[in-house]
Amino acid sequence: MTNRRLAEAIVKKWGHNVTCWQVFNPGISHWISADSETLIGYRAVGSGAVVVGEPIGPPDVQVNEALCFESLFNRVTWFGASTTFSQKFRPLHPRTHLPIGFQTMIRGDQWDGVLSTSASLRYQLRRATAKGVQIRRFVGSDLTQISRVLSQWKTCKFPINLYFMTDPDIALHPDSRVVWVAHINEALVGYLISSPVPHRPGWLLEQWVRAPDAPNGTIELLVHTAIRELTTGTTHTVTMGLCPLMVSPQLSPIRLERCLYRLGRMATRAFYDAESLTQFKLKFRFPDHERLWAITTSGWKLIPCHIDVLLAFMTRPSTIRD
Repeated sequence: MTNRRLAEAIVKKWGHNVTCWQVFNPGISHWISADSETLIGYRAVGSGAVVVGEPIGPPDVQVNEALCFESLFNRVTWFGASTTFSQKFRPLHPRTHLPIGFQTMIRGDQWDGVLSTSASLRYQLRRATAKGVQIRRFVGSDLTQISRVLSQWKTCKFPINLYFMTDPDIALHPDSRVVWVAHINEALVGYLISSPVPHRPGWLLEQWVRAPDAPNGTIELLVHTAIRELTTGTTHTVTMGLCPLMVSPQLSPIRLERCLYRLGRMATRAFYDAESLTQFKLKFRFPDHERLWAITTSGWKLIPCHIDVLLAFMTRPSTIRD
């Protein structure tokens, strides 16, 4: 079995963190444990490494495998780690646990209740439908139009391209990821990628993109369709991923959290609008919130950690290194 196929098998068996399928994004390297049961996806940055989430494998060996991986680098940052993993690591020093935001989640059987209490969401769904927007699953012939829409969207939204955990490859894993496309007649006006979280079980909705001329409500209709189609008859969870550098309205702020986030937003405002992204995600009213973490081995020497994370997201990948 090749490293790529083995990595896929581990994710399908043990993937619990919502970032688990992002280990296959372009430029992500893979470390696999000696017993072939644990996978770590990471990006090497100088003498350090930035990890996608946390180790994917049996929960009882997560910490041991994490320590094995850390021994390979001068410093390691676990980016997007869950609170459960953070708590496992806390007895081990020196490590600094920094909150980086939160994610919102919803069970499939809760969605109708959200719609019934949100007139604005219902209005957006009706508006997109009235404008002729229809949703279907991706087919191979959509790639050209998707590339065009993605290029237009990035030009409008981001002065700097971001990679690492924000840049999924649509053409990879068509048997696992589900891509939804919004179209009017034959013209593609938006799309959304849904990636499985097998061991939770649930789905991560990521990279929702709309054309500049897409009707209002296009993304809302994509999200609505994905939740309905992926979770009907189940209690599977759905999340739209990290709300970065923002305090959850449902979680009690921890010490210095607001100050850290304010500084982070000031440092990244030129190329990333964390506030608008969070406001958009909150409009869907997913009821459950979970704090996410960056855990670094650099102690309180945080500047190298911050530089590693920025370089991981901002450096264009060349080839995938296994």
